Amino acid sequence: MKKPNSLFGQPKIVQALSLIALSSSVLLLSFLLISNGDENSLTTNTSVEIHDIHGLQVDIENSNRVYLSSHTGLYVRDDNAMISKIGEFTGDLMGFTISPINTNTFYASGHPSLQDGGGSFGLIGSKDGGVTWKQISSGLNGPADYHALALDPKNENIIYGYYDGKIQKTSDGGKTWEYLEASPKNIIQLQPGKKANQLYAATTNGLHVSNNGGQNWTLVSFSNQTVIACKVDPVSGKIIAFTSELGLVYSEKDNDWQQVNFGDNESEIVLHIAFSATDPKKVYLITQSLKLFHSTDGGLTWKLLHIL
Repeated sequence: MKKPNSLFGQPKIVQALSLIALSSSVLLLSFLLISNGDENSLTTNTSVEIHDIHGLQVDIENSNRVYLSSHTGLYVRDDNAMISKIGEFTGDLMGFTISPINTNTFYASGHPSLQDGGGSFGLIGSKDGGVTWKQISSGLNGPADYHALALDPKNENIIYGYYDGKIQKTSDGGKTWEYLEASPKNIIQLQPGKKANQLYAATTNGLHVSNNGGQNWTLVSFSNQTVIACKVDPVSGKIIAFTSELGLVYSEKDNDWQQVNFGDNESEIVLHIAFSATDPKKVYLITQSLKLFHSTDGGLTWKLLHIL
């Protein structure tokens, strides 16, 4: 497999420091809207600014509706291929996920803006598609600032959050929590698998999986590599990931990883990946440079939707 031309050719300590810098920097996005308003493009009459992207999710009923959590709240790309802000909430949504069962039910974590006093949210939730938010729980040793959140694919009362170097788990929608002591170290993302109680962790030392709700873990692949992003197709179980050594890869079974031809984008660093639950062939990803791509063939080929 050909390695991408990027910071990943440098020593691992440089990679790690660079990735930390990327995750904490504020990147200003002004979307350049480039064509004529179908689902594959954007019209030329709208521009929005987004500071960082911390999460990417596809609506569970509408594969053209994509949510982007950011430094300044939640945004959506709608059926008309227009991007707009949802509601007046301006908090920094560091962790963000949506219910796999209930439309318009979202979960997040992070912290208010400095103008609003700073601090941390703990676990917050929205029942109206991100327009308004309420605190559900402070979590353990909180209020927690979960930079990674995941819901069990079959039971949204089971929620996992990564904070202060440990995974916390609630099985009752946030009323009580426990630490998962056996969890991997240095987690970047948590992602639900296809099956109940299945959870994946993208870390600085490979991709790990638990099949019993986080009690035990197994290294899946990419030992001694940083897995920056991963996502599991909720229908087929196919995994798409982005690693420090191989770039964008996918596996349909038995960890048989294939590198994806990302066109002229070998230097792009993929931060988040999202499958559609209603159309598994449709996949989205967002890069460190805040370019949004999508695929209509399950991630084999990609088209750029937005350009800086």
